[in-house]
Amino acid sequence: MRRIEKYYFIIMVAGILGLAVAFNSAVFAAGNNPCTKDIAKYCKNVKSDNSSVTSCLEEHEGELSQECRNYEVKLENPRGERRETVKVKMRFQRNCGADIMKFCKDTNPGKGGIVKCIYKYEKKVSATCKEWIKADKEENGKTK
Repeated sequence: MRRIEKYYFIIMVAGILGLAVAFNSAVFAAGNNPCTKDIAKYCKNVKSDNSSVTSCLEEHEGELSQECRNYEVKLENPRGERRETVKVKMRFQRNCGADIMKFCKDTNPGKGGIVKCIYKYEKKVSATCKEWIKADKEENGKTK
């Protein structure tokens, strides 16, 4: 019986130490988290558990700083990254779809061909597509 109590005590101490290390890591990570300002701005009334804060950030995704959006994608698993890629493609299609059909319908879509084509016709595309191009340049650090 005493032997079981001894192991139980050791396991408890190890668990408490593990929690302390995890808590300190989370606090340290929060200090370096580029979403800290966005969380304070948009999610201040949300429970502080990870799933609630993540849901809140997703609700305000369009309003988040670029650094926070990039950080969010890195933290998510590959499925989350694919979801973000799909969102970007859908935004491109929504904003530039008519221009793609007008200027780039015969373009090979491989290796970014459609995007290159839209950039080629940048001065002729619709206002919504021009806005997408501007945002794409800012996001990817392109200057033209």
